[in-house]
Amino acid sequence: MKTSLTVFVSALYLTFLSSNAIAAGTWTTDSYKGIYGNRTYKVYVPNNLPKNTKAPVVVMLHGCQQNAKDFATGTRIEKWADKEKFIALFPEQNISYNSFKCWNWILPGNNSRM
Repeated sequence: MKTSLTVFVSALYLTFLSSNAIAAGTWTTDSYKGIYGNRTYKVYVPNNLPKNTKAPVVVMLHGCQQNAKDFATGTRIEKWADKEKFIALFPEQNISYNSFKCWNWILPGNNSRM
């Protein structure tokens, strides 16, 4: 009984510590509709970012078969955004435009500017 209680309290303590470390900023999910289709995106804004201040935006393009959440978790970008005070933007590739959710950067039409 004492061992089970110790394990439970330890797990609760670790969960509390990790949730406080991760939940420093605010995540927002939205979508954009334009002439090139619809894209869902996630934005991370650090809590310590001063309001009404221009901040750098870092755009993070996930890999094939990933989504914004997986990519953000793997890169731990939240820590850097909190430390360096920037906004992280994670657009998601729509499966309608690539069945593996890869970005179509390899296509010639996507390698030029208008």
